[in-house]
Amino acid sequence: MKVCLISPSRDSKTYDTKTIKRYKYYTELNGLQHLGLGYLTSVLEQDGHEVYYLEMSLLSISINNVVEMVINNNVQAIGITTFFSTMKTLVKLVNILKSKCPDLFIFVGGYLATLSSDLLLKRPIDCCVIGEGETTIRELINAIQTNKEWHNIDGLAYKENSQIIFTHKRRLIDDLDTLPFPKRIFPEGFFNIACVVSSRGCYGKCTFCNISEFYSRCNGYSVRRRKPEKVVEEIKLLIEKYNVKIIRFNDDNFPISTNIDRIWFDNFYRLIKENDINVSFYCSFRANEVVASPDLVRKFVNIGLDDIDVGVESFVKEQLKFYNKGTTVEQNIEALKIICALGINFSFGHPIFDPRVSIEEIREYISHVKEMDFLLTAQCIIKPLSVNCCIVASEGTPMRTYVEKNSLYEENERCYNFIHSEVQLCYESINKWVEIINPIVDLRYLFFIAEEFDNTDIIKRIKEAFRSLFLLDLNVFEDIILWVKKGFNLENIVLKIHDCYDSQIDIIFKNMVNIKNILLP
Repeated sequence: MKVCLISPSRDSKTYDTKTIKRYKYYTELNGLQHLGLGYLTSVLEQDGHEVYYLEMSLLSISINNVVEMVINNNVQAIGITTFFSTMKTLVKLVNILKSKCPDLFIFVGGYLATLSSDLLLKRPIDCCVIGEGETTIRELINAIQTNKEWHNIDGLAYKENSQIIFTHKRRLIDDLDTLPFPKRIFPEGFFNIACVVSSRGCYGKCTFCNISEFYSRCNGYSVRRRKPEKVVEEIKLLIEKYNVKIIRFNDDNFPISTNIDRIWFDNFYRLIKENDINVSFYCSFRANEVVASPDLVRKFVNIGLDDIDVGVESFVKEQLKFYNKGTTVEQNIEALKIICALGINFSFGHPIFDPRVSIEEIREYISHVKEMDFLLTAQCIIKPLSVNCCIVASEGTPMRTYVEKNSLYEENERCYNFIHSEVQLCYESINKWVEIINPIVDLRYLFFIAEEFDNTDIIKRIKEAFRSLFLLDLNVFEDIILWVKKGFNLENIVLKIHDCYDSQIDIIFKNMVNIKNILLP
């Protein structure tokens, strides 16, 4: 049977192909392969189906390209992964496909399908796959191919007589190593980077995150880990077949704090050494686990850990409690100290704005950061805190429940209004500031080009430029808070920003342009 699996492009932003090709870490551009679809493709191919796997953003595929491919190849079923950020693209795509191919079977999966199936089933979609999809999609496609009844398959939601019907919960896959390796897609000119998962699931219950809620829609133990032997086998294959040099672990949470985690990692470490594997690793950790196992993180660096993302989220006690992080301010600061001391690249989550945050809490957050001198001496490139500094109340999260319960829901980029009006003004002012510095932030990819060229002098200059911007950003944040408290309106705040900071921004921007001209003459 001919099946097409699609990862739609984001609704909000598009990037030119040249920029994507230049960027070492595709994550900044949402340009990495959707690994879930890679697994689904391999599962269906294992059953003998002909699968067309389309990464729209990664391969610069338009909606018209998709429609043309479906018609020309007589595709019988379409599967689309869904995120909140791709909803508009998905709706447009399914509307066109159903109008041109009425008999085409369309199913959707992923977070949006699992957590908001009612929203999707208002569209011309036959069913939603709920939770983990490998077993469900295998049964679904085989049923369609043989004209058998599919409405009783576990792990589905569909519409019948204006009512949404949920079938029995699908059991999660107990042994992840029974799955074939995912199908791989790489764009022309990619920077030798690939995603790998060593585990699925997260024990955290963060109010803004939909991971735990996603797995709760299935039966079984959500946190599961692959054998280190299989992970290393996959890494070896990626190196030998695709010349991959950077491995990004796409785990929901890379666990490192328990004795079981330590045993797993010791075996992984040994296998990497025994197989003489030389790659760079990118990984995400919880702050409390970094503090619990700093020796393990250091050991990871010894085998190539080169870039870390740590889930800090806040340096304000009340915010951490609201987010249900299960961490303390002290742990977050200590985790960053440990990581800074490693001398590698890192980033940390910093959603400063949330529905209930007060202007005083924002001030406290910025004050904590300004006190952390080690951040500015670290061997990393730091994005300004003002960029992407807002929690989104996504469908299916406790944060969304809070927003709706308190009548704060609003159709905007964050899905809510702020409780405090002065926070709203602060947020709007910060967004105006971000518009001013975006031309500099957009040049951040030059750092990764300089790394590829191993140009230490240029790397140093870029880091210095972004440290300057980071410091400047903190000062602007403090000034905006002050101006808001003084009763300035948005127009006056923007004028003050320009009066106080235009000259400094101009210096940093010209420096980055000069660097660009050196790297890309």
